[in-house]
Amino acid sequence: MLDNTIDIISTYRYDIFMTKTVIALDPDVKQWLDHKAAREGVPMTELVRRAVALLQEKDRATVADILERSRGIWTEGDGLEYQLKIRDEWTRDWSRDEDPT
Repeated sequence: MLDNTIDIISTYRYDIFMTKTVIALDPDVKQWLDHKAAREGVPMTELVRRAVALLQEKDRATVADILERSRGIWTEGDGLEYQLKIRDEWTRDWSRDEDPT
C-alpha cells in the first residue's frame, strides 16, 4: 500500500515540478515500454524517469568510485600548498614590465 502511495505522490510531483521533454524512440522500444508500463501499472513516462534516475545514480557512483580510488595517491607533501605554489606561477607581476615608449 505504501509503495502505491509513494508512486502516486511522486507521479503527482512530477506533473507539477518536472519539465516536459520530447524524445524519439524506435517503435519496438516504445512498444516494449508501453507493455512494461502496463504490467507494472505505471505510466510509460514513469519508467523513463526511473531509467534516467538509475543512469544518473550510476554516473554519480562512477565519479565517487574514481574519487575513492584516487584518494591518497598524491605523495609530494601538502597538496593545497602545492596547488597554491603552481597557481602563483600563473600570475604576472605587471609592475616589472618596462614601459615600451
